[in-house]
Amino acid sequence: MHHSQPCILSLSLSRNRLGFAIFRYGTLIYYGGKSLRRYGNEAERRHGVKLIILKLVERHHVTALLLSQLNKQQLHSLELRRIHRYLDRVALSDSLSIQHFDPVYARSLICNTKRPTKAATAQILATQFPDLNRYVQAKTDWERRYYGNVFTAVAGGVAYGR
Repeated sequence: MHHSQPCILSLSLSRNRLGFAIFRYGTLIYYGGKSLRRYGNEAERRHGVKLIILKLVERHHVTALLLSQLNKQQLHSLELRRIHRYLDRVALSDSLSIQHFDPVYARSLICNTKRPTKAATAQILATQFPDLNRYVQAKTDWERRYYGNVFTAVAGGVAYGR
């Protein structure tokens, strides 16, 4: 059963990380990231992603999924393509609407420029959502990649979830 409030779960998926952001009526209400490294193979990773998403859907009464499109490099990964198709099926089986978003276009809308950077997007989002500010100054490469997925999910929700 879904509540009448529209609630969007925006997702940014890479092979080893999942970033998510939940918006209700355009307001960011929850966000985070999950490492997928603990899952040993594709089947385990796909099942783990499904469990994470279904838990978020149930807990926050999500009515729609917003999934970032794969970039050119990611399209070479058969595993990522399979997980994306699987998420489409999960959304349909749970009666959720699903839409795919272009992360570069989302960044360009947020930054109001044709060539937006991930760093500039993160700075603008941290201004809009002060809780995110602590993640902008990531010190290690791992933190930048990990929180990059979170910022991409938030950017998708801001740009497409209105």
